[in-house]
Amino acid sequence: MTILKESFHQERWNLLSNELKYAVAVYCLDFPYFSNVVKETGMSATDAHSAQNHLVDMGKIDGYGEWTKLEKSWVRVPKTCPSEVAFLEGLVGLLREVPQ
Repeated sequence: MTILKESFHQERWNLLSNELKYAVAVYCLDFPYFSNVVKETGMSATDAHSAQNHLVDMGKIDGYGEWTKLEKSWVRVPKTCPSEVAFLEGLVGLLREVPQ
């Protein structure tokens, strides 16, 4: 289990599509570079790459992002498009709620 997944209600997290998991990871993580998103979401690299491509094609994330130096490596950090922030805030709130 990863830090990202541990902060959410597991049953609700498991209901999300790969695209939504990827979008939530990009929104929540400090450094959502590709291998970090794969690790934090538990998706395979193939599923994560496919989800990233769909989100970029739909204009939901800037998948190519900016180059950022992280320790000794340079990584591309994608960003959530501003039009999607309110939706993702609501979704993250629902994922963190404990159902009664």
